[in-house]
Amino acid sequence: MPDQWFAAGVALQPFSIGHAMLLRRLGSPFIAPDKAEEQRMPGFGDVLVAAWVCSRPAAVALRDLDQLPQKIWLRYKRLTRLGYLDQDRLALFRYIAAAHRKPAIKLRRTPEGEVSGSPWYGVLLATLSRHYSNSVEEALNTPLATAHWLYAMQMEQDGHVQVESEEFQAFAAAASEQRRQFEADPQAVLDLVAAAQKGKA
Repeated sequence: MPDQWFAAGVALQPFSIGHAMLLRRLGSPFIAPDKAEEQRMPGFGDVLVAAWVCSRPAAVALRDLDQLPQKIWLRYKRLTRLGYLDQDRLALFRYIAAAHRKPAIKLRRTPEGEVSGSPWYGVLLATLSRHYSNSVEEALNTPLATAHWLYAMQMEQDGHVQVESEEFQAFAAAASEQRRQFEADPQAVLDLVAAAQKGKA
């Protein structure tokens, strides 16, 4: 069950592909721009617009954009939420970051041909439509985190990648740390191993 998130005094929908694409279209700083130098800190207006977009299905947000209800909502929130700017901005950053977490995958083989240059959200939409028979509206309303998992599982079924469990990631991280320690001070690690073996004897 998706986590419940709040910002600007409203409950947010599960962050979907449609939300991401609409925020990008609006130039929201909550979505990373194509050029790093264009990145900026979200202001009060950015926070309110992002909260309004993400508090309803993406298709509804697109339909009601710049309509009177949205203008009234934004005007009211400007009067009541200014003192919560930092709190709301942080909540939105965490909400969107959580949605962008992807499963860890390991490349099994490089598919023939050139690497796709398609926008990532477009790749996810195509995967949902092609492999999961989603309509465009269904794909746009798919939570982004869910879309990441469906994409990874489809790639695994096609033989391109291997999805790695959290247990494997923890094991790999521990092994990497042990290797780092050994490279930094081999004798200290060997002494610890010898001491452990002596304790078992």
